[in-house]
Amino acid sequence: MGHDDRDTIVSIECKSGLASPRNALDQIRAAADVVLDHADYLEDKTGISFDSVERVLCVPGQKAWRAAEAIDQEEEEEDPDEPIYLWKLNRFQDETLQLHQQFDIRSSSVSKHDSRLAEMLSGDGIPIADCPLLTPSFFPDSHPFSVMEHTFSEILWTRTGEQNGSIRKFTRTEIHDFIDDQQSVPHYDTEIVADMLTEELLSKLLDFGLIEEFDSSEEGMGSSVELYGYDEDRVPGQSMDTILNTLKEEYRNERIERKAEQEAIEQTVQEFLEDQKSIDEF
Repeated sequence: MGHDDRDTIVSIECKSGLASPRNALDQIRAAADVVLDHADYLEDKTGISFDSVERVLCVPGQKAWRAAEAIDQEEEEEDPDEPIYLWKLNRFQDETLQLHQQFDIRSSSVSKHDSRLAEMLSGDGIPIADCPLLTPSFFPDSHPFSVMEHTFSEILWTRTGEQNGSIRKFTRTEIHDFIDDQQSVPHYDTEIVADMLTEELLSKLLDFGLIEEFDSSEEGMGSSVELYGYDEDRVPGQSMDTILNTLKEEYRNERIERKAEQEAIEQTVQEFLEDQKSIDEF
């Protein structure tokens, strides 16, 4: 967001989830650096000149506390020169966009923009339900299930037909190349995103027992090629639809079972702690 009368622009990054809040802050700062590096190009295209960037993280309202904790931790440990402002989208509270100002470390004044944005977004925020163009978009979706579905839809479609190799096998490179494309992931540094998501996706699917590793040399490939295939028992089938639908169903089932197991463990621990006598009972 730029303004004709100010030499500052606002760089906003929207996150639908915060599995790694500190990584999100690093990404925001890196994105702002890219914007500054290309200031001349942007001025030429937009007619707006700037020499500084206000960095903003926008999250759903229920994620604001995690983002605030990460911002507090970063400022306590690293004392960055430029603050990251926190916006929250309250989807279930009259659809408002609001500036979050409740932090443990930073003061209220540091939490607010030095402009009319502070006035507009403070208090109850601004309603955006009737203004679809103002609703932040959270993209790309970095949820592992969505990444898996989009990636394997493409890989299975590409491998349909004998000339493209077995539909039941794929390489690490195929996954990485699909993600490392701004048509698939509109991010300023797709290579870093592809490295991270490829590793996360393969590790999770191997851990769930939905895929297995194969010897690439037996397929006439070089020894450096990482070759994988779908587990015959968990993900059977020879067609794109059968493999993809089964993969998605088994992934969901595995996630549900593991989540239920984790919740059961936490409940057991909580019940044990509640049964223990406090110090004043001795």
